[in-house]
Amino acid sequence: PIPRKREVMRPPTLSQTAYKGGMPGVVEKAADLVKKLQDAYKQAKTSTLDTLPFQQLAQQAIKEHKVNLKAYDAMYAGMKQRGLSKEMLRRVDAQRKDYEKQYQLFYGYIRRMTIQDRAPQLRIVDLERFGNFLKNVRPRSHQAALNPNNLPYSRLAPVQRQPMTDTAAYAEFFGLPEMPEGVPIALPTQDDLKETKEIQLTQRIKDLAAKLKSPVAIYKWVRDNIEYYPTYGSIQGADYCRMTRKCNAFDTASLLIALLRAQKISARYVFGTVIVPIERARNWVGRFGAKSGSVIGRALASAGIPAVTIISGGKPVAIRMEHVWVEAWVDYVPSRGRIHREGDTWIPMDASFKQHTYAKATVDLDTAAGVAMKKAINTSKQSVKSDSLGGMTQGPDAKTLTDALTQSGVKLGNIINGKDFDTSKLKGLKKINPSEHDVLLASLPYEVKVIGQRQSEMPDRLRHYIKLSVVTQVAPKGPWGFGGDPSPDLQVKISLPEIAGKKLSLVYNAASPSDQTALEKYVTSAKGDNSKLPKSLPAVIRMKPHIMLDNKSLASGKACRLGADNRFNYDMTGPGISKRVSNTIAAGGYQAIVVNHGAIPTEYLKSIRKKAKELRQKFKDKTVKTAQREEIYGAFLHTAGLNYWLQQDQNNAFLASRMGVLDIRQPAVGLFAYDLSVTYSGFLVAYPRSVSSGGMSTDIDHDPHAVISYTDDNQSEIRYMSSTGISASAWEATVWELQLRPRKANPNNGVSATHMLLYAAQTKTPIYSIRRSNISSILPKLSLSRSTLNDIRSAVASGKTVVVPQKQMKKGKWTGVGYIVLDEKTGAGGYLISGGKSGGGNDADSGCSWCLSFLAGILMIGAGIFASGAFAIALAVLGILAAAIDLFSAYNQIDNSNLDPAQKDMIKGLAQMMFGIGVAIAALGIFFGAVTAFVAIAIYFLVMAILVSAIIGTLISIGEATNRRNRELDNI
Repeated sequence: PIPRKREVMRPPTLSQTAYKGGMPGVVEKAADLVKKLQDAYKQAKTSTLDTLPFQQLAQQAIKEHKVNLKAYDAMYAGMKQRGLSKEMLRRVDAQRKDYEKQYQLFYGYIRRMTIQDRAPQLRIVDLERFGNFLKNVRPRSHQAALNPNNLPYSRLAPVQRQPMTDTAAYAEFFGLPEMPEGVPIALPTQDDLKETKEIQLTQRIKDLAAKLKSPVAIYKWVRDNIEYYPTYGSIQGADYCRMTRKCNAFDTASLLIALLRAQKISARYVFGTVIVPIERARNWVGRFGAKSGSVIGRALASAGIPAVTIISGGKPVAIRMEHVWVEAWVDYVPSRGRIHREGDTWIPMDASFKQHTYAKATVDLDTAAGVAMKKAINTSKQSVKSDSLGGMTQGPDAKTLTDALTQSGVKLGNIINGKDFDTSKLKGLKKINPSEHDVLLASLPYEVKVIGQRQSEMPDRLRHYIKLSVVTQVAPKGPWGFGGDPSPDLQVKISLPEIAGKKLSLVYNAASPSDQTALEKYVTSAKGDNSKLPKSLPAVIRMKPHIMLDNKSLASGKACRLGADNRFNYDMTGPGISKRVSNTIAAGGYQAIVVNHGAIPTEYLKSIRKKAKELRQKFKDKTVKTAQREEIYGAFLHTAGLNYWLQQDQNNAFLASRMGVLDIRQPAVGLFAYDLSVTYSGFLVAYPRSVSSGGMSTDIDHDPHAVISYTDDNQSEIRYMSSTGISASAWEATVWELQLRPRKANPNNGVSATHMLLYAAQTKTPIYSIRRSNISSILPKLSLSRSTLNDIRSAVASGKTVVVPQKQMKKGKWTGVGYIVLDEKTGAGGYLISGGKSGGGNDADSGCSWCLSFLAGILMIGAGIFASGAFAIALAVLGILAAAIDLFSAYNQIDNSNLDPAQKDMIKGLAQMMFGIGVAIAALGIFFGAVTAFVAIAIYFLVMAILVSAIIGTLISIGEATNRRNRELDNI
């Protein structure tokens, strides 16, 4: 008989996954190949193996092995030349031996897989053994799995808990003894005068209280100067509330109590349920009109406040809600609080409840710009081209947009920089109606349903906390390639008022004197020439993590290798809030944890600027003897975070006013970091070989908003969320360009979801809009990392839409992809970049001399490096300081925190930094001004935001034009 031709089993294509470079990529390919062959053998056990893929892997492994050996040789020689200790040299030698041992095992398995005509049963055993080996050496992914139902830029649903209506419920909620109604009110105690977490009697508080003096003056100042912000729980504390002047009822009460206690007037919190007439509630909460009564309850509940609308006769008549106010032991008879000698009566005060005068914007910038922007956008979209699957292969025409923007930019600049211009002309005036009484009233301006508790200190149940934890020895398996982590090596839980106005950071110090000496020798070996600084540092140096609050260490962890994987977790908890964010970071970087408490006070920014100017002058005068890293690096990164939140808040305020929505932000957190770029030899997954500068990055994993349309228009709410998400994504990268090079900013230097989608359009990389209806046809076309593909699958499976380029791209020193996950029902989104960050960074050349100085300085203990004199200072600090000086120069223009006519210098200072985002919202009718130096940047970002908006709208409209949801997204 004629012999049958032997069937050859070829492994499925691996082209869909984008692999890492170097030996880790070889290992990852091998693991995928083995897994797919094992699955195939289960389907066709009699087939034989095509050995070609393994032969190719073997050749690639040999090549990468030679590279690794050369790197170990160079590292060893460099350490020896710098005179590092024998202990350090032994560490390198031991790691190299471990690597070579694992390589021989790996190569042996590959060679076995290239043997022809091996029996199928033996081949199955080979694959099983090889697979078990690869499980322990496969490269880890640092990209945390996306939770598509808890997106970073999230929209809050109304809290379901009803307002409490009896004293027993309050006692149970707080975990305190019940305070039955009718019981006589207790006299003051020393607790009614003490300091607490929220009530810190700072010098500014004492000075203000001394100036105001009487209970009436204190109450009127707080009531007439603090804008009510409807969130729930203790967030800012007294002094930060004084600085922001935008606080919820809890923080307003804390400020009022602090000022009273500073004047030795006993005061305490009162928690209860009140009923507010609907007309007064509309005016109190926002610009709600007469037809929006039913929306007020949803607005308050979305902000986390237990509240319901009371309906009578089919119409809303009042709001029942939980609330907090103050009782003070006042000298009431006969002065009624105008003079305080000795208290005699408990008097209720609510400085958060007030009425406002609202006026419409008097300047319509759409008309003033003199350009038909909508027409320009539609014209530019006509150049869009797509492939057979609906992927955009050519973006909108940028020239049409640029020409229109150039014309409008000049006109808008003239208006905004005019002599009598103030921002109220843009967004409309909101003015607190001043108190009409010169005495304290004995009752509150609304009905009190029940008084639940009277307390001298804020109950812990009502406090917002952040808990930070670090694991230095992450587990080898599980989610993201790890899992089952051991208990944290260090853990800190601290309330948000305690960190308000302070720098919270995760930093790494040398673990021992020998590690410190090694770091110093790498710096001093350059002998004053930054160009001779090493391009990398050996990862055998050991570091310890520390949680720092300003210059104080709150906790420290175990020693680990420089560049080793550490798990950094933070938990946001509070009334109705519980969220964990987990990130994998490289040990040795610097993480500034910047919380947005609802507003960024310019007084705080001014204090940072003042300290920076003083430090700069000391360097100039050569009077610096010692300096801590937090004074330089911490201030630099922390200021970047504050600047990011400031720009986003200002941008959102203008857009919310324009679109007729109320945006109530819950406490948000961002990580603003100096990252390390880690090099692995392969196989030793827990032991990096070396680290180098990784540049600056932004990671915004928790940014929740309650968004309510004043006219109850759900589509306006969705459009607002989508639009602000795009601009926030752009700022995640742009903030670093303006930090690093404010005078010579290049807006192309940036990596964020928005930046990378624009870059894909510029490079004609197809961009796809993926949903359930087309994922099966588009997914095989994508060339992305396994983690990114998994994110796309899970997002689409949960009903989300994903906008993503077809492949990974290289931009500057960064390789990866930016993509957007959209929730069509709420407007919430994830603006993501591959690698695990919900944010962005700077893609400039990481080999620049100041970056290397930054890296060296971050790893130094301040006292150790500066003790050797001015020479060491120059080496370790001046590189980053030179860049920081430009940053601080920009902040020299900031003089005040309120945007009104009396503070025009503040407007002009912010204009330079805000112009990019302000103009980016022009597609939706929002324009802002700029000075000449930043016109080019402004035009760029307007084009970018419009392009990305057009990209999303165009892609969504392709293929399913009859689908209603897609038409809504096209409008977005």
